[in-house]
Amino acid sequence: MIELWDHSGNDARELVLRNGKAKEIGVSKMELNIIMFSVLDKNGNEHFQNDFTNHVELNSKGMDTEFFIGTKSKLKLDRGTYTTFRFYLGDSGNRFIYTDRSKEVISQANYIEFEIKNDLVVNSTEDLQVAMRFDFEPFSLKSYFRSLKSIFNGSKRPQAGKLVNC
Repeated sequence: MIELWDHSGNDARELVLRNGKAKEIGVSKMELNIIMFSVLDKNGNEHFQNDFTNHVELNSKGMDTEFFIGTKSKLKLDRGTYTTFRFYLGDSGNRFIYTDRSKEVISQANYIEFEIKNDLVVNSTEDLQVAMRFDFEPFSLKSYFRSLKSIFNGSKRPQAGKLVNC
């Protein structure tokens, strides 16, 4: 259901998704094995997107790379204001890549949430097609020299335990 998005010629709503903890710890890219997702409204009610049937590898880069993903079919949402996307994760195949290009495998996490910048307001009963951009930190210039540095000392990163929910 989610795939690389060719945003030319499509009338989809463009959404910017962010996760404050990801920015705080310097995540530049995520590779996620998404098994289903939902959209949360302003009251915290979860609206599952039921036609999501396949495991999907989501390789989402920061906004500076102009990387989009989009829904293959349209979102089925009632009128209202929606604040968050929740992506449920498979047991394996999930990792974060940080600004210095170090990597961390994420395990034992059920889902990860992204806040919708300026919310998603649905005023009609028509289904929506969306293009999602992820607001991550860009890779640092130093990251290109990381391989030389890693020869002399190991990479030390903060643990992402509080970024994902179990």
